[in-house]
Amino acid sequence: MPPRQIETKGGFNPALLFSPDRTVSMVGYIVAVAILLLFFFSSWSDYQQAIKMAFSRTTNDIRVFEEYTLRTLNAIDILLLGEIDRIEEQPEAAFSINNSYDLRLAKLAESAPALWGIIVLDKDGNLMFDSKNDKGTSPGLSNRDFFKAHKTDQSLQFHISSPFIDRLTGEWFFGISQRLNSSDGEFRGVIMAIVHANFAEPFLEDFRSCTDCSYTLISDNGTILANEPSESGLGSNVFQSSLFTSHLSLSTSGVYETTDTSEGETHILAYSRSKDYPLIATVSRSLDEALIEWRQQINHRLIISILGVLLSIGLGQASAKQIRSQKRAVEQAAAREAAEISNASKTEFLANMSHELRTPLNSIIGFAEILQSADSTISQEKRLDYYESIRGSGEDLLHIINDILDLSKIDADRMPVIESPFHIDQVASSSLKLVAQKALTGEIALVNKIREDMPLLNADERKTKQMLLNLLSNAIKFTPKGGTVTVSAAVDSRGGLTLAVTDNGIGMSEEEATQALGKFRQIDSSLAREHAGTGLGLPLVKGLIELHGGSFTLKSVKDEGTEVVLRFPKKRVLAAA
Repeated sequence: MPPRQIETKGGFNPALLFSPDRTVSMVGYIVAVAILLLFFFSSWSDYQQAIKMAFSRTTNDIRVFEEYTLRTLNAIDILLLGEIDRIEEQPEAAFSINNSYDLRLAKLAESAPALWGIIVLDKDGNLMFDSKNDKGTSPGLSNRDFFKAHKTDQSLQFHISSPFIDRLTGEWFFGISQRLNSSDGEFRGVIMAIVHANFAEPFLEDFRSCTDCSYTLISDNGTILANEPSESGLGSNVFQSSLFTSHLSLSTSGVYETTDTSEGETHILAYSRSKDYPLIATVSRSLDEALIEWRQQINHRLIISILGVLLSIGLGQASAKQIRSQKRAVEQAAAREAAEISNASKTEFLANMSHELRTPLNSIIGFAEILQSADSTISQEKRLDYYESIRGSGEDLLHIINDILDLSKIDADRMPVIESPFHIDQVASSSLKLVAQKALTGEIALVNKIREDMPLLNADERKTKQMLLNLLSNAIKFTPKGGTVTVSAAVDSRGGLTLAVTDNGIGMSEEEATQALGKFRQIDSSLAREHAGTGLGLPLVKGLIELHGGSFTLKSVKDEGTEVVLRFPKKRVLAAA
């Protein structure tokens, strides 16, 4: 029964709204919207990854900064302990007139770059020895907090004073002091090492991983002792900040986002409380700087997305016009062909991408027209098949766009590698399951030769699976019925891990192998042309393995088969779990 024609007042016909040419145009707009959604989703995903990487880098920074600080303090601590033994071994009266001891302290201070000087106070707080030999101008220090603490608390051996400034030079220092005892255990005085507040500056000049990071050392009572690269805030107290009130009370180390209330700028702050000293080390990284690479990726991806939107809308409009006028479509095709001939590289790109995008798009249009015709003779089972074909063609379009974006990110050196340890045999098994139906349809045997006891691989698991799926799909595509596709892995003589996909298919000549590694190109064979393809598979795999610091090897013999070997370097191979 033909579909009913319904006329309404004013001459409006609802059937015109869903005419074939309008349906084609609508599909083009739907694809454009899908590209935009992909852009926003991938941008948000990369934003989260950029934040994660910034957290990871800041955590690494705090570990290095804390380790350097602990080594510096341990060296000073050992130096002071040695002098304590020397002082306490000698009678107080005889030692107090040792005129050469100032010179010894000066040499000790010079041996430790972090030190400005060393002083020794007697039990009354008077300066006995000074590495700067400046006892005559120094007042008594019995009223200082560090002296009172050592004098009243016999158990206190190690004390870090608040920072102070030299009024002549403007330099900041803080003191590390220890108690001196007489032979009967009575208080004999204090020895103090005076440390440059910028003691970490030489080290951080070589290490600093960002231009807007701040490295801070804070005492347990919240006083800022050192701050690099700026001296701002030295001596101020941050005990009421969220670091102490919210984070240190829960964990001795961590990383979190915080906003500077005075400037309104957001930072990523990593912290760690020392187990050996009453100190907290922090590293602050500007969130704006952490997102610089992400913003550059967004700009590049936005251009690609806009091109994709324009291309999908243009193809939709072109297809609609083709329905209205076959002659005009032929003329447009001839004009496009003439324009492509003028530029060899553009010709190759447009020819492949036009074919690969239009093939699933035409499939969507064709099945949509059938469904739109409202033909009652179409069974429900066929309708479901048509819907599945439309969905599958849409997924093909999305896969092509994803490959283009991935290649663009690799070319722009903006593709992140998210490392984690994983079992290569599990990735291989999962990949083989995904292509099993395709192999079964082509009557091709799949063989997994990867042992379960292979070492762990520290790499990007998602990208490794992406590489393996591309190689398996290619091998199945170019292997005739009755053939075999094999996956294997081994640890080579240099300690690296090799992952190989081998088939006994049609193989390639040397010229065809070179062509296969070119972007947007396929080898010219009848078997290859039975399947659609953009020619992005092998170039994408090659780019992804090189991102991991590895290598890509293609071995092929015409009419005998092909082997592709991916080699991960030794640094990515871990001990088996």
